[in-house]
Order: sequence, then structure tokens, then C-alpha cells
Amino acid sequence: MSKIMLAFGSFIVGASVMFLMLSGSHTSTFAQVLGGPGGVLVSAEVPTVPPANLHFSKATWSGLVQQLDGVDCTDCVFNNVSFTYGGGAFNFNNVAISKNFRLTLTGAAANTIILLRILEAISAAKPPIPPQPQTPIQRTAIAKQTVTISLASPYGFK
Repeated sequence: MSKIMLAFGSFIVGASVMFLMLSGSHTSTFAQVLGGPGGVLVSAEVPTVPPANLHFSKATWSGLVQQLDGVDCTDCVFNNVSFTYGGGAFNFNNVAISKNFRLTLTGAAANTIILLRILEAISAAKPPIPPQPQTPIQRTAIAKQTVTISLASPYGFK
């Protein structure tokens, strides 16, 4: 009797597996549930922009490296400063920038520039230049005179 039950149980398991393999759609349930028209939505992969939480007023910085992410500055002066930016919120209100202005893009900001370069290459019908992994993008501007600006990131403020 036990051999018959073992054989019957094996038959039921085999038949169930074959039924699942040969039935309907083979798209994963994950993609069916999260997918929009023609794609898969993975909301956890979209970076969030933290708010600016470092507030300064009438401060002066010279010859240093300053992270822009999270900085809210009013009436500040940056003289020969290198900025780094990863895509977070910032706010400059009546800020003076003089001499050399260096900007290093990292993280989400560098990924955005690389994507824009790829789109430009596609528009020009040229193959894009492959990006170097984990390499920041650096740019320098030399001001002929002090520039006063008011500028804020569009995301990260309420």
C-alpha cells in the first residue's frame, strides 16, 4: 500500500509542476503587479532628495572643498572654493562666488550627466563614450570678476 501512495503522491506533484509550467502567462508575478504599460516600476531604486539642513548666513569660505548637498546659504561668500555635488537639495540666496570655481559631480548627479551624454550621442548618431565606473565628473570655471547669484535646486524644498 505504501508503494502505491508514494507513486500516487509523485504523480500528483509531477502533474502539478507540469500544469504550472504549461499554463498561461510566463511573466513573473512581480512584473505583472509592479509593471506599468511596457515596464517594471521599482520605486525603491529612485533616489530621494533629502532637504537642505545646513543653514548659513553671511559666512565666508576660502580655498576649501564644500559639499553643496544640504546647504542653505544666504549672503555668503565663496572664494576659490571647490564644490562637490551628489544630487541633493541646496539653496544659494545672494551668494558671491569669486576666482576659481570647481565642481565635482558624484553619485546621482554624475549619473544624470552620463545619461545626458548618452542621449546627446544618440541624437548625433554616434556611439556614446563609455563612462568610467565610480569616477567623479569635474568641471572648472574661472570668474573674471565676482559673481553674485541666487539659485536653488528644484527638488528637496517644500
